Amino acid sequence: MAEAFAAVRRSPLAIFAASALAIMPAHLLASAVDYVGARGITAETPPTRSEQVRSRRAELADRAAPASPEANTAEQREVLRQASGTPPPTQPLRLRFGRGITQAIAIGILFAGLLLAQAAIVPLAFGQGGAAAAWAAVGARFGSVCAAAFAGAALVAVGILCLVVPGIVIAIVFFFAAPAAVSEPNGGFAALQRSVRLFGRVWPELVALVFVTAGIDVGLHELVFRLFPTLRPIPAALVDAALSALVLPFPLLLSAILYLRARSAADGVPMEELRQYMRRISAPG
Repeated sequence: MAEAFAAVRRSPLAIFAASALAIMPAHLLASAVDYVGARGITAETPPTRSEQVRSRRAELADRAAPASPEANTAEQREVLRQASGTPPPTQPLRLRFGRGITQAIAIGILFAGLLLAQAAIVPLAFGQGGAAAAWAAVGARFGSVCAAAFAGAALVAVGILCLVVPGIVIAIVFFFAAPAAVSEPNGGFAALQRSVRLFGRVWPELVALVFVTAGIDVGLHELVFRLFPTLRPIPAALVDAALSALVLPFPLLLSAILYLRARSAADGVPMEELRQYMRRISAPG
């Protein structure tokens, strides 16, 4: 925590700006994917019982007036009896599976965005440069970082489809993939394997960090959207992205420091040497 606060004091705007360049687009793209999937499911979902009752009542209203009020009452009772006897609508398996796929893709996009933001924060955690220098360091290893991020995102999406919990576990154990890709000669699945090995060194701290961050992020989103429940899809997506860009940079900074500690323990290299190395790779040119 002390190291993270020291890094924030050095360059607070750079840390938030560098991470926002990945977090904001990832959240907006994930929101778009989720919205399109939800709209498609809603369009094909059978009507609910209440919708069937309203439809029957509208049909009654469009008919000619009955001969007596008693006939009208009896007809309404018959409509309600038929509607109550209608079995509750169920979504076809195809629709449920399609909805699960869109949600898994959206979560995979979010995870890829988190890894890219984390990769940009790693040089800032121990360097003196700004957001441009951080992304320049990422650019020097862009292929390896993207390969690690998208491989991890694909595996997380598959894990989310497998009853959610495997996806959460995969996301946690692969959380050091981006730092490994940006600061080591690893990329793609090699960076994922390196993340799994480093995870074993600091797993209690990383698991606690992930769940505390998730609780804060979810709680803040719940509070804001309860205060503004009628937001349209585009403003809601912008608010969602802005909240995450505000909450996530500091936890990502902490995860970068945990990566450095795990790497120091695994490689037997003193922390100060690793810090100097990180400063060199984040230096301009």
